This record gives sequence, C-alpha cells and structure tokens, in this order.
Amino acid sequence: MSKITHAGRSQLYFQMVLISAVASFVLFALFVISPIQDYALTEYRSYVIHPSPETLDAFRRKQGQEWRARWMFAAPFGISAALLTVPLLRIRKRLRDSN
Repeated sequence: MSKITHAGRSQLYFQMVLISAVASFVLFALFVISPIQDYALTEYRSYVIHPSPETLDAFRRKQGQEWRARWMFAAPFGISAALLTVPLLRIRKRLRDSN
C-alpha cells in the first residue's frame, strides 16, 4: 500500500474543495438564471382573460414572489461558493510554497 504524502494530501484536499466550490457556483447560477416554470401562470391567464389593473397587479406580485423564491433557493449555494474560496486560497498558497 502506498502512503500519501503531505503534499499529495493537500493537493487532493485542494481538488475536492475546488470541485465543491465550482459545483456550488454552478448551482447558484442555475437557480438565479432559470425561472420557476408555471409559477405565475394562473395570474397571467386571469389577466389575459380579464385585463384589469387588479389582475395585472396580482400577476406582477406573483412575478416578484418568484424572483424572491429563486434567490431564497440560490443564496445557500452562493454563500457556500464564496466561503469555499477562502480554504482554496490558503491551500493554493501552501502548495506553491512547498514546491
């Protein structure tokens, strides 16, 4: 069985943290960019059938709720991606100094 050296362990840890940070950032971007399908569809249909300021306001309120819901789902991934950059920078510096 081969032993993993300290530099090899640091490199493995760096790669794992890097993959986690990239995955968190990709999920954050997907949650922010992609709309929730059919979230405001009933309000939109009621506005198309009965166009009035009240139905338009209801539709716009529902659109605002969708935006807040998307950010609510995306925020944890954005925060984790931001927090994972700190260990990435530290490990990268340590790996550079050891070489």
